[in-house]
Amino acid sequence: MISNPIPDDVREFILEKIASIAQLEALLLLRAHPSDDWDAAAVAKRLYVDEAQARAVLARTAEEKLLVASAAEPRRFRYQPESPEFVRTVHRVAEIIPSIWCR
Repeated sequence: MISNPIPDDVREFILEKIASIAQLEALLLLRAHPSDDWDAAAVAKRLYVDEAQARAVLARTAEEKLLVASAAEPRRFRYQPESPEFVRTVHRVAEIIPSIWCR
């Protein structure tokens, strides 16, 4: 019997909030730099996607209440989940997913 390395709550979070690998990578990138504001060009460069895809990923992640738009520049985003529960779950995602990818 194969055990599932992803806990149920983390799997549910990913299925409900994350639509693509690029979105997951963007979330983890912005989480790693919580005091920085990111625009689509910077995210695209770091994730090796085009700017249109990066723009869509940032918008979707903000819609899921995991990022906030900058007050000064609404096309720039910062990691700031809406709830402490989201913060805890994203932290768990950041711990679990990289270890699975490296297997």
